[in-house]
Amino acid sequence: MVRLRTLFLSFLFTGGTFSIWAQVNKSNLTGVVRDVSGAPISNAIIKLQNTGTGAAREERSDPTGLYRFTLLDHGTYRLEVEHPGFKRFVRERLQLLTGETITVDVPMELGQLTESVTISADATQLRTESASVGTAVNRQVINELPLIGRNPYVFLVLSPGVQYTGSPTAINPWDTFGPSDFSSSGSEARTEFLLDGIPNMRLETVAFSPSPDAVEEMRVQTNAYDAEYGHSGAAFVNVSTKAGTNNLHGSLYWFHRNDNLNANNFFNNRNGSPKGERKQNTYGGAVSGPVTIPGLYRGRDKTHFFFDYEGTQIRSAGFARAIIPTALERQGDFSQTVDRNGRPFTIFDPATTVPQGSGWVRSPFPANRIPANRFDPVAVNAIKFYPQPNRQPTVSDLQNYERQQPSALEWGSLTSRVDHQISSRHNLFVRFGWNQRDDPSTPFYGDCCRAAGNPTSGQDEFERGNEAGGVGWTWIASPSTVVDFRFGVNRYTSANIMYGEGFDSKSLGFPAVWVDAQVFRTFPRFETSGDVENLGAGRTTSREVNNQYNPLINVHTTLGRHALKYGFRYQIGQANIFSPGRSGGLFRMDRVFTQGPDPTRTTLNAGHDFASFLLGTPSRGYTDINASRALTNTYFSVYMQDDWKATDRLTLNLGLRLERENAPVERFDRGSGGFDTSIASPLERQAKENYARNRIPELTELNVRGGLGFLNAGGTGRAALRMPALIWAPRFGYAYRVSNRIAWRGGWGLFYVPNNVNNYRQDGFSLATQMVTSLDANLTPFHRLANPFPNSLINPPGAAGGLLTGTGQSLTAGVARLGDVPGFLHGMSQQFSMGFQTIVPGDVSVEANYVGNLNQRLSLTRRINDYPNEFLDLKTRLNARVNNPFFGVITDPTSALSQATTTVQQLLRPFPHFIGVTQAVLPFGRAWYHSLQMQVAKRMSAGLSFGAAYTVSKFLEATSYLNNNDAAPERVISDSDRPQRLVLHGIYELPLGQGKRFLHSNPVARALGGGWQLNWVITYQSMSALSFAGAERIRRSDNNPLSVDRWFDVTQFVPQEPFTLRRTSSRIADLRQQGIRRWDVTLMKKTRLRESVTMQVQAEFYNLFNTTHFGTPNTTVTNASFGRITGTFLGPREIQVAMRLSF
Repeated sequence: MVRLRTLFLSFLFTGGTFSIWAQVNKSNLTGVVRDVSGAPISNAIIKLQNTGTGAAREERSDPTGLYRFTLLDHGTYRLEVEHPGFKRFVRERLQLLTGETITVDVPMELGQLTESVTISADATQLRTESASVGTAVNRQVINELPLIGRNPYVFLVLSPGVQYTGSPTAINPWDTFGPSDFSSSGSEARTEFLLDGIPNMRLETVAFSPSPDAVEEMRVQTNAYDAEYGHSGAAFVNVSTKAGTNNLHGSLYWFHRNDNLNANNFFNNRNGSPKGERKQNTYGGAVSGPVTIPGLYRGRDKTHFFFDYEGTQIRSAGFARAIIPTALERQGDFSQTVDRNGRPFTIFDPATTVPQGSGWVRSPFPANRIPANRFDPVAVNAIKFYPQPNRQPTVSDLQNYERQQPSALEWGSLTSRVDHQISSRHNLFVRFGWNQRDDPSTPFYGDCCRAAGNPTSGQDEFERGNEAGGVGWTWIASPSTVVDFRFGVNRYTSANIMYGEGFDSKSLGFPAVWVDAQVFRTFPRFETSGDVENLGAGRTTSREVNNQYNPLINVHTTLGRHALKYGFRYQIGQANIFSPGRSGGLFRMDRVFTQGPDPTRTTLNAGHDFASFLLGTPSRGYTDINASRALTNTYFSVYMQDDWKATDRLTLNLGLRLERENAPVERFDRGSGGFDTSIASPLERQAKENYARNRIPELTELNVRGGLGFLNAGGTGRAALRMPALIWAPRFGYAYRVSNRIAWRGGWGLFYVPNNVNNYRQDGFSLATQMVTSLDANLTPFHRLANPFPNSLINPPGAAGGLLTGTGQSLTAGVARLGDVPGFLHGMSQQFSMGFQTIVPGDVSVEANYVGNLNQRLSLTRRINDYPNEFLDLKTRLNARVNNPFFGVITDPTSALSQATTTVQQLLRPFPHFIGVTQAVLPFGRAWYHSLQMQVAKRMSAGLSFGAAYTVSKFLEATSYLNNNDAAPERVISDSDRPQRLVLHGIYELPLGQGKRFLHSNPVARALGGGWQLNWVITYQSMSALSFAGAERIRRSDNNPLSVDRWFDVTQFVPQEPFTLRRTSSRIADLRQQGIRRWDVTLMKKTRLRESVTMQVQAEFYNLFNTTHFGTPNTTVTNASFGRITGTFLGPREIQVAMRLSF
């Protein structure tokens, strides 16, 4: 009770300090000056000085006693208040945080100005004037918690409501997609990242990642009810870079990772394989202080600088492992080929396919051997790029090839900043950042097969770079108005460089008529379904340059109890992309042509990928001719926000944001418009006449309507989409101070998902020439590898193709009348929350919030050229060959519709002159999110700070169709659903040494035992629901082994029957990937070498207890590995050691 009474009286004596959210990267300070009776004191002089830089401001209280400082730089300040007849009030060590408004009410005591009352207590954490939900991560947390990738954005996960959904290895500063891959309180839209209040984006993902040593603070707002925030339907992350002060500071650091310190991977241990080699060194340094030129300029209290450089060198040699064809299989002998359960495969001969009853049947090859005279000559040459097996497989592990694969990474990054106080009313800062990544590597299969590249999703060689510049100017226009101007430029470059670039496929036996028509030569891709490893690179060549320009202006005005701010933002985004795609060809080698006896039915042990490869019978093949892109889009917004202090206890946050986003345009107008579903095709008259002579009983009249329009042609404008003229985003919030320790807050806001340069289609300018693999829905093969494109490739006609563009092929487009473009509606996120915050003894903040999100108008795609469901009962009749009314009408020789016959199902399609039509930009997607989010935080005191973030939630979505003809998207558990997540973090200075409880008297014990610190991040999280394709669940089983060899009961699933609608949900909530249980711990010791020089050594332990976190099990019901886990999601225990010298 005594302690509680002391805390309460201390709180009253300090006048009470509260915080709300401020401008994106600035701080505000406000409060009321009163006498001991509570009456306001007007015309009091309030002085505020930044103790680090010397910058000073002065204000006077208004008739209600209210004062306000707006747009202050974060830092530590000294507050001084004076008025005749009262003692001077002084508040020392007042910490202003980025993006917050701190409320400090000032109690004035009667007395003389020569007397003073000095307060140095820390500010309370109670937020009583804003409804926004978020988390602040300070400099100490960023620099001292375990951070293996040294990317500060990783600490987004310390905020409740944030669910990381990306690759757990993409946590380094050279990764851009990784830090952006998270959902925020039920929104999967991309979060907007800001650096010093300036957008820090490469259109869709974060652009520049500063070193942790260059970061002052990071603020995550998962629900921002302030109208200043926009251009994202998710969260907002603002990082403030460090600025110099009047004192010279610096540091040198080195971090080292070595495979000799680490545990081995679970599967390496299981297979008796050693650890992969990895050596990583990260080094750098930072320096800051006043700009001083001896004899010419002294920047103290005026001009300050900060500079940081960090580099990383990685040398590693992991293991490439794969299932590759055996010596017998290369000879066509599959008699010894078995699956992981020891069951033999049966190889069926596609040449034996014959009708039987109402269906079809195939016969197996005698003795399960394919005769050599049936081998495709291209296949014979291509499989030479598979190395020979060098590893003994087992029944449970069929991988028969292993190679140590050396690779490297080189990374350099710098962050620099200069701040200059032009005068007491004008401040300026300039920031520049640069980084560059280079990834040399070695071929997956070795130098013998270099041109084939990496058959997995891994890279061959890669380069990436960023440049980020920003400038800010703050002008105190009057005592009540402050203007802040910002301008930022981001430039991003990347290059995927493939080993197979320039490869001449004629050396494999492909005909010159096809190879010479390729616009960019590269090794072809032979893609399998898992029986053997792919051949050919998984990635494709690309070169990309993105630019983004952002001018912003914000004005803050105080009118009595109304704190108004209003502003304008403009953005130009540019994307220049060279991506030839599969210009060297892609061929899908699966079991389709070697399965049986029913060729339409997939079973576990019928057919084999490599058998289809040897026969040269892919189920699909195509070659891309892609147009480059030079895209631009623009965006602007205006907003007004009023934070109205309605009473001393209640603050209302009222805001309105207006946005306009323009559709992307392409420099050379290489774009298609919309697909007109009702316009008559130029093919219609002749095709209908042909059909009238050879009707089928299932179809009375042939529909030949539908065609593609083009941009900047036929009356269509240059813009790819018809955008809303203006979108309105209102915001509302309230904060009510129930007591000096309890606040009640709630809010609602409307946010929109930007399009940027997405949804720009180039059908007609980019064209994939399809291989005609079959004329009877893959019952029998037609063209083979030996001559996949006998009539060469089709050159994209551009807009000249008109309504004939894509006929006989497949295309994707939004639907629009000819002369118009598809309408676009921005995805809309309605975010809402309500909760309480309380400060418990020990100055510990505890928050509990209900947070919800309703997402509407999410963009999705849908195949609209499937035959109607009513014809499913025709079953195998759908594959029957009939006279083709488009024969002689569609003259594209690469199209199956140029042949004399076609299938019944093709004629029953809504647009039978197209193989496939996919409708884009459909605004029918929805998502629902409900959660309880709890947060505990204790600031550093008595050598301890800690935090906890807990979220329990349910996330549903309807963003895809279970069956293409369904009336509405399937409502299913979201892929980002993580029902429970708990993250604990803390910093504890061990009570040893000088000024501590133990070992403080003996000098030797003090030196050895003092300065020790323990830091931790502990994560417990459930994982995503499993997705199943082509499977039906016949019953729910509770007999799931949850073992690496059988994660779930596989008997509860069967392959989907042909010619049926799918009934089983595409994602099953009661079957999930293994959850996360991870402890990351840092043990460090700080030693003071001199008065101003400190050395720090530390060891960081990631996954301290070496818990195995398994990856996703195989969910392809026809795969021999169905239900089996073959990889890990998180790595084994890893140790990083580091040393730092600070002055």
